[in-house]
Amino acid sequence: MMRQMGAVEAARRLLVSGDVQEGFHRLVRMGRIDLTIEFAVLNPKWNSIFDVRYREPAWWRLEQAMKGQEGAAT
Repeated sequence: MMRQMGAVEAARRLLVSGDVQEGFHRLVRMGRIDLTIEFAVLNPKWNSIFDVRYREPAWWRLEQAMKGQEGAAT
């Protein structure tokens, strides 16, 4: 996907997709949320590339992942 449309467009499509990718789940299980696209797009450095249409779903996914991690720890 990235080779066909470039990294930014691939990330945008993944963020607005209703499907959460297996790689995201794997990184969450490994405790490496910091390596997800969702985490990266929330960095203010990328605000000019990823507007609120992309940051909102990223924030939501990260919130859900953190809730899931809290539930797994108890």
